[in-house]
Parts: sequence; C-alpha cells; structure tokens
Amino acid sequence: EKYVVSYPVQAEHDNLRLDQFVMTCMPTLSRQFLKGKIEKGEVVISGRKPPHKSSVKVHYGEKVTVTTHNDNVIEEEYW
Repeated sequence: EKYVVSYPVQAEHDNLRLDQFVMTCMPTLSRQFLKGKIEKGEVVISGRKPPHKSSVKVHYGEKVTVTTHNDNVIEEEYW
C-alpha cells in the first residue's frame, strides 16, 4: 500500500532546505528517515526533476509531494 501526501510551500517557509521543510510538515518522522526518502526520489518538488538533495531550497508557491509504502515502519495516522 502506498501513501502520498502533498504540502504547498507557504511564504513563511520560502527558502527553507527541503529536509527542514518536510520536517515542519511531518514532525513525527526522523530527519534520517526523511533524508533517505529524499535521496531515493520519494520526495518531489513540483516542476523539478527528482532526486533532489536534502539541502535544495524550496520556494513559495511550490508543492512538495512525499510518497512512502506501508512497510509497518510508520503509523497510518501520520499520513
């Protein structure tokens, strides 16, 4: 089973690193877990070709989409 969630980048998050932005949206997941997802191309910034680096900056108006598979590592309610 696959989970997909998208977050719009608001003005207050403009110019944040991708890993920092995703952590603000999904605070229950560890930074290391998210970094792995970013490196695998499972975190996508709209209009940009993945995979991205954790340090890439997100900008106001973009949308960040996170995809994961239900491998019993995460709890459903977090998605």
